[in-house]
Amino acid sequence: MKVIYKYPISLRRVKTEILLPVGFKYLDIQVQDGKLVLWALVDRDAGSSQLVTLYTHGTGIPVEDESTVKTYLKTVRDGRFVWHIFGDLK
Repeated sequence: MKVIYKYPISLRRVKTEILLPVGFKYLDIQVQDGKLVLWALVDRDAGSSQLVTLYTHGTGIPVEDESTVKTYLKTVRDGRFVWHIFGDLK
């Protein structure tokens, strides 16, 4: 059975790892209740999971490792902050 779930993305670190069911479909990333979250359509009966890595960079903050900005996903405004999220969600 397919269902939409949300997964938190850390703003305290650049790198966030999320365990998602195999075959998930990335839907969106937004701020909800002051927290950055990813929504995905997942199959609850998938049987196996895959580890997905996301990288969050703030505007004006130096990017220490350029390999973390290869696949752009979304820019999100959070009050006076603007976050740019990268990662391979295939």
